[in-house]
Amino acid sequence: MGIAYFFSHIYKKYNSDNDLLIDEKQLSTFDVECLFLDYNSMIHPCSHQLLATLDETKEYSVDELDDLIINHVLDYTRYVINIINARNVYIMVDGVAPRAKIQQQRSRRYKSKMFKKDDNKIKWDSNKITPGTCFMKKLKDKLYLFIAKLKDEGHDFNIHIDFDYGEGEHKMMNIINKLNNLDECKKICIYGLDADLIMLSLMSVYSSQIILVRDNSSNENTNKKMFTYLNVKSLEESIINEIRGRYEGALLINNRNIIYDYILLCMLLGNDFLEHIPSLIIKDGGLNMVIKVYIKSLDKNKGESSLVKLDELDRGNIKDSINMDMLYTILYNIGNSEDYFYKSIYSVYKTNNSIYKDVKLDEYPNIYFYKDDCIKYNQMNYKNRYYTFYGIGDIKDACKKYIEGLYWILGYYNGHMHNNWLWYYKYMNVPFASDISEYLRNRTDVKRYIMDSQNLEKSKRITSMQQLWMVLPKESLMEVLEDDILMKLKRLLKMKDVMNKYFPEDICVDIINKEYLWQSKVFLEDFDINILEMIL
Repeated sequence: MGIAYFFSHIYKKYNSDNDLLIDEKQLSTFDVECLFLDYNSMIHPCSHQLLATLDETKEYSVDELDDLIINHVLDYTRYVINIINARNVYIMVDGVAPRAKIQQQRSRRYKSKMFKKDDNKIKWDSNKITPGTCFMKKLKDKLYLFIAKLKDEGHDFNIHIDFDYGEGEHKMMNIINKLNNLDECKKICIYGLDADLIMLSLMSVYSSQIILVRDNSSNENTNKKMFTYLNVKSLEESIINEIRGRYEGALLINNRNIIYDYILLCMLLGNDFLEHIPSLIIKDGGLNMVIKVYIKSLDKNKGESSLVKLDELDRGNIKDSINMDMLYTILYNIGNSEDYFYKSIYSVYKTNNSIYKDVKLDEYPNIYFYKDDCIKYNQMNYKNRYYTFYGIGDIKDACKKYIEGLYWILGYYNGHMHNNWLWYYKYMNVPFASDISEYLRNRTDVKRYIMDSQNLEKSKRITSMQQLWMVLPKESLMEVLEDDILMKLKRLLKMKDVMNKYFPEDICVDIINKEYLWQSKVFLEDFDINILEMIL
């Protein structure tokens, strides 16, 4: 998922003179050496498409629906492979994710289950699209049979399938960055277009040869299939030209450093692992703001240093990879604009946007919606109300864990260099920029904490069964578990205090000043992995 609205923002900003959409014929003209399919970004829309076409007067068994969806996914896979005609095809399926991503998946899957209306006549639980479920095992088996069939048909390409540990986009980047002597005229085509893929592509050694495409499912012209398209080289050049054009001193910094700095700046706008800084909203100029304060910080140090210390990163030293002095300056300047943001821009945003304009909240009986603005950002003492509402009792600790998170994400984007799978940000929201910068005043203590952090070192992995228990609501879990594991769940059901804590039947959802339901925040207890290790 990544940063909300990131793609639409950068397209409007950098690519307004270019075509966003290309058709099948145009797509087939690229000389593609490698095609990478971010497969989960295909499975989900294919399941929606298939379910929308079914006859609601008929009854379907669970197995029938599974088979229909899998067959549709495979048909669409054939379609994409035939159009792009690459020499090497890589099908990358999400495996077990790091705990930080699992936290986000837990929220998303609860929303998927709880926000689904009961009036749907054909019921299929999309939470099955999670590593370790019977559905994914069935898909894996059929995918290998499908590949064997393609080879029997005489298709002249190499094809690789990956269901192993890790997110699909990160696994594909590990392969891309290890490619040897790729002809500079050849393209690497990635099917998928979320913000994480864009960031990872910008960081790749082959960034100038990567193109990203995705089926434009919103296209109304059904007679002509269109694809959304992004040339990473063009985006990279646009970012570099903007930074250099706004500050001449940036000439002292190399292009790679500008891109890495840009990616770290974008982390302040939120991603799958950390929420956005409260006063940075991309639709309200958040990206422009961080670039502005970045330029200001470059001017302060005469362009002699960058935000990301690439020499340390290249040596594998993730714990000294961020220029903390520069990070302090950036956050300090963002913090100085907080009151203005909440008194002016935020007030307009609050007036114009309301999630409950077009959503009937009473249709969800097991959900309590926080909709009244109890924080009142545009009034005095909004910080105290914010921290109270989100249960952040130790602001300094939240600041410390947020900074640690920036290091973890930078290492994760950079080939998962720390190989840590257990870190996650434990608070419901992140501190204000002004509070983080205040905490950074004593940078000696912060640096000491980062140097001693076990969360930036190799850890054990989470198992697929542990991930299932952590991300799925009880109803979804009971549908996907095999009989022997179901017995363990039934034993857990008798532990009512544990069940009520980790598998709530009623949930609280924060929709304060949210524009859409998908932006809502679910209040859920963090799963204690030690309990899972005892049960499983």
